[in-house]
Amino acid sequence: MLVYFLSRSLGAGRGAAISAAALFGFHPMTNQTLALAVCTNTTAHAAFLGGLLCLCRMRRDPRVIWPAVAVLLLGAGLFLYEPALMLLPVFGFWIMWWRFKGERLAGGTNNLLLFWGGALLVVGAYFLLHSLYVPEGRSAALAPIAAVIRNSIASVAGLLLPVDPILLHDWLGIALPSRAMLTSAVFWKLAAPLAAAALAAFVLVVYGLFRRGWQKLINCDMVVLLSGAALLSMQPTLWFSTFPSETYLYLPLALLAPAFVELARVAGQTLLGEKGKYLLAGVLVLWLAQAVSALTLRNYRVKNCGECAYTILSSLPSSLSQAEAAVIGLIPEAGSLSGRHYGPYGHLGLDVIGYNWPDEKAVQEAVRLFFKNTNLRVELGRNGVLPSVCHQGAWCAWVGRDGAVRPVVISGSTQLFSGNR
Repeated sequence: MLVYFLSRSLGAGRGAAISAAALFGFHPMTNQTLALAVCTNTTAHAAFLGGLLCLCRMRRDPRVIWPAVAVLLLGAGLFLYEPALMLLPVFGFWIMWWRFKGERLAGGTNNLLLFWGGALLVVGAYFLLHSLYVPEGRSAALAPIAAVIRNSIASVAGLLLPVDPILLHDWLGIALPSRAMLTSAVFWKLAAPLAAAALAAFVLVVYGLFRRGWQKLINCDMVVLLSGAALLSMQPTLWFSTFPSETYLYLPLALLAPAFVELARVAGQTLLGEKGKYLLAGVLVLWLAQAVSALTLRNYRVKNCGECAYTILSSLPSSLSQAEAAVIGLIPEAGSLSGRHYGPYGHLGLDVIGYNWPDEKAVQEAVRLFFKNTNLRVELGRNGVLPSVCHQGAWCAWVGRDGAVRPVVISGSTQLFSGNR
C-alpha cells in the first residue's frame, strides 16, 4: 500500500501505481526478504517509505501535521534499524530537487524549519543514546573493498533481474545473493556477468529511449527522486556489510518499483507504439510466475525445516528445562549435513538449528530458547569427534539427517544427563 500511495503522490496514474505495487509484491526478491528479515528491519523500512510519503504531502498541504509525522517516522525507523539514518540525506535530496525545479514546500519556511529542527534533534538524541548505551566495539566498520564490490554486484543483479534466487540455486548451484557467494568461485563466473549484462541492457534501453524523445513522455520527477532515494538507501549496506543479503534489497526495490513501471510504460509506448502496453503486462506475469514458484518451494522447505528442528529439540532430555547449570553434547552423524540448502530453509540435521551458521553458539541459543533456560550449555562435535564433555559424564547424542536423536554409548553404557560440575 505504501508503494501505491507513494507512486500516486509523485504523479503516477492509478493503473501505474497498482502495477508498481504489484511489481514490488510479486518480485521474488521481496518474498525472500519478507521471509528472512526480522520485524524491526521491515518496520523501519515501512517508516522510511512513510516519511517520504509525508514529504510528498508537504509539497501541497501546509498543515504542520505532515512535518511532525515525518520526523516521528524518521525516529522510529532510526531506533529500529540504524541504516534508516539515510532517510535524512534522502529528505535533503528531494527538497533540493524541488528547489532546483523552482518549487517550494506548501508550509513555507516555518514548516521547513520545524521539519529540519525535529529531524536533527531526533538524530542527535539517537547518537547520544548510542554513545551512552552501546558497548565499545559495536560500532560499524568499513567492509573490505572486495566485499563492497560483491555487495554492489549482488545488489545490481538482484534489483535489475527478475531472478528467483531459490530456483537459481537449485538449477545452477548458487544462491543470488547469499553469504555463500563470498566463498564461491561460481560467483565470478555467473553472478558478475549476469549483473553486468543486466546493467548494460538497462543502459542501452535508456539510451534508445533518449534518442527517440522519451523525455517528453516520462515522469522525470518520479524517476529521479526514487532512483536517488534507492541509491542513497543502499549505501550503508554496501559499505559496512561484509556479505550481500536479500534483506538489504527490500527498501531499494520498494523505491525503484514505481520507477521501473514508469520506464516500462515509456519504453513500450516509445519502442512498440500501440503494442507497448503489453510490455508491462508481460513483465508482471513473469514476476508473478516466479514469485509463486518461490513461495511454493519456500513453504515446503520451511515446513520440513521446522519439523526437523522440533524433532531434534523435543528429543532432548525434558529435565533440561529445570537444570541449573547443565551441559550436553550434540554430534552430527556422518553425512547428515550434506545436501543443497538455501539460507535457513534447506538445512539438514543439526543445521536446522544453526550447526554451520557463523555464530558458533546458534545451537546453544536454540536449545535455551526451546527449554526456556539460559543456564544450558551445548558443546558440538566436529568431524565425528565427540566433545570432551561426553567423556566427563554429560549427556551426549548423535543427530541424524532426519533429526533423529540417538544417545551416545561409551564403554557399553548410555551416558547420563548431568549438570556441569
